[in-house]
Amino acid sequence: MIGVVNSCYMEDITLRKSTSKDSELVYIVKKAACREYVEQVHGWNEDEQRRFHGQRFETQDFRIIHQRSKDVGVMAAVTAKDCVKVNQLFLLPEYQGRGIGETCMRRIMGEARQLGLPVRRRVLKVIPVPGPSIRSWALLT
Repeated sequence: MIGVVNSCYMEDITLRKSTSKDSELVYIVKKAACREYVEQVHGWNEDEQRRFHGQRFETQDFRIIHQRSKDVGVMAAVTAKDCVKVNQLFLLPEYQGRGIGETCMRRIMGEARQLGLPVRRRVLKVIPVPGPSIRSWALLT
């Protein structure tokens, strides 16, 4: 993951590398943030989602997003030779719409720009575009 791994600031927003102890937190955040959208596309099977989570947690470089010493979300991004790929970016519902995701995305976009790389991400088509954090993704090059 690019330099965003160490710091991402806006009103005390920081990131820390996840540990094996964070696996359940990452799952809970993802479930809270996107279960309703996954249900619309694929349906939600708890056992299957747990299995997918276990595979992704082992293979992706997760960061825990903190605001004022509270865990508010998770993200995983990786720098490849041809792009910076945002694999996951989820915030607990009560922290959405506060600019936290936008701050993290802008930081990733700025660092990717310095590397001369585009940013790639996957978003389920059913996820609404409610605010600037999702809209800012349209700025990706």
